[in-house]
Amino acid sequence: MLNVEAWKLNSIWGVPSAVVADPKKNEIQLEVFPNPVGDVLTFSVKNEQSATPFEVKIVDASGRAFLQKRPLNPADSINVSVLEAGVYFLEVTQGTKAEVRMFIKK
Repeated sequence: MLNVEAWKLNSIWGVPSAVVADPKKNEIQLEVFPNPVGDVLTFSVKNEQSATPFEVKIVDASGRAFLQKRPLNPADSINVSVLEAGVYFLEVTQGTKAEVRMFIKK
């Protein structure tokens, strides 16, 4: 079934020329807060496939993974109190899509 909202019609002088996918409709919308974080980092994942399982990973600037899990809810919290102060990245992967947000641990 075609999701009409995910497509837009390109036209030249009012004459349809192509139908292209709207890339914004297929992205993962990821919110991470608070930033900087003390002990608990909260995230929220929103997209067209919210029911599809996803994976969350926390890595540092060198790519070393500190946490990896498959949350059941698209909005969840992670205890980051064991992390040292510094810059980290929260990566969410869902199927072939991925989104990354940087956060600072106080």
